[in-house]
Amino acid sequence: MKKKYKLSIVPSSGLLILIASIFIPVSIFMAISLENTYLWLCLAISIFITVIFDALISKARLSKIYIIFPNIIRLSKGKEGIVNVFIQNTDDLKLIVRVGIGFPKEIIPLTYDIKITIDKSIDKSNDSQFSINWPCIAIKQGYFLMEECYVETLSFIGLWNIRGLFKGITEIRVYPNLHNESKKVKQLLSKNNIGYHLIRQIGKGKDFEQLREYMEGDSYDDICWKATAKRMKPVTKVYQIEKTQNIYLAIDNSRLSSRILGRINLPQTYLDSEPYMENFILNTSILQKYIECSLVMGAIIQKQGDMFGLIVFSDRVKKFIKAKNGKTHYNACMDLVYTLDHEEVNPDYSELFSFIGTNIRRRSLIIVLTNLDDALMAENFIKTSKIIKNKHIIIANMLKSSNTHPLFMPSNPIQTIDEVYSHLAGHFLWANLKNIEKILNQHGIGFSMLKEDTMSIELISQYFSVKQRQAL
Repeated sequence: MKKKYKLSIVPSSGLLILIASIFIPVSIFMAISLENTYLWLCLAISIFITVIFDALISKARLSKIYIIFPNIIRLSKGKEGIVNVFIQNTDDLKLIVRVGIGFPKEIIPLTYDIKITIDKSIDKSNDSQFSINWPCIAIKQGYFLMEECYVETLSFIGLWNIRGLFKGITEIRVYPNLHNESKKVKQLLSKNNIGYHLIRQIGKGKDFEQLREYMEGDSYDDICWKATAKRMKPVTKVYQIEKTQNIYLAIDNSRLSSRILGRINLPQTYLDSEPYMENFILNTSILQKYIECSLVMGAIIQKQGDMFGLIVFSDRVKKFIKAKNGKTHYNACMDLVYTLDHEEVNPDYSELFSFIGTNIRRRSLIIVLTNLDDALMAENFIKTSKIIKNKHIIIANMLKSSNTHPLFMPSNPIQTIDEVYSHLAGHFLWANLKNIEKILNQHGIGFSMLKEDTMSIELISQYFSVKQRQAL
């Protein structure tokens, strides 16, 4: 952004002090005594002319100042970032300017205005551009616009504040913060510990590689009878392990995914800067957790040499990225989900599985991140998942709430009478989910209740288990 839009002039605190200390006493003296009236009148007129003259000669003081923003600013939710602002001065005058940015309400700056001294005689190596590093933190992921910047400086005498409003359009993209989830799977993400060669495959491969002569010990099931008849001697088919497999993560962004998992305050440096910073809270929802774990898992899948795809659904399939690999594909997945928000509708699993059956032809692993603690939706999932269960491998996952557990647990004993009722409610919910798990397993569909702290690790373990068994 580099555009000057509007200049204005307002009285400074110096002018207000001048009026309070001179004009008011002069007016009182003139009203009380008519002596020296001419002298007091001349003094007042001279001061008035000075004030007007200062305003006239200082009006163009910011005419050669420009504010430059990058076209795109990228931040991570809950992680402090830096917005780089450049001030371009095409004049040789030394100025002390006060800069303020109109941040969106989802972006919290450490301070709302910064003072900087612009003096080309001090630094001539930056082509009249002066940089400001503006610390800020994003409390919500998504796509936002920053359109206004305010610049203020004093007039030549200091009686007026010259203000400039600079307008432009700068995109702010706030992505999910993957630091915590990546840290949990650090060993899996390290270059020394990852790779499909480290996973011990169970059984032989399924991809046909070549034909060779029969050797002692070869299974009769591997004999190619057609080639044997043609060559008049036994010929065996050789298979290789399938190296590239398709894995899709289906993210449910319906109403139940909007539930809040936890709240985190801003860093202490922000709380110390302004008292009202305590009102800003970082919320983490179930949908946010699904997105973070999906992206971390996508990185693992790609490093294994497999292909990774995304499906976003609620009452219908909203977004779909076909399974591929590579940095460009991963960035496309990131751009797909960083603006994702929940919708106040129920999920329609029949739409999801019909879409998968129509658009995903190759046998794939479908990991569904949803919420089955609602009995009606769980019944719908069980009925409609049968559409594709013979063609694809389906694993349903949901986040296990803190109160979903058996009634008697040594790690969570009952202390009060009120806890008896809450534990009973949690037990009924746990028993219902266990029944859903049993029914799904009978139909060859996996189901897991994941813990918040270990969700990404458990998802990756599911993927490694399927890959190791060569179930695809």
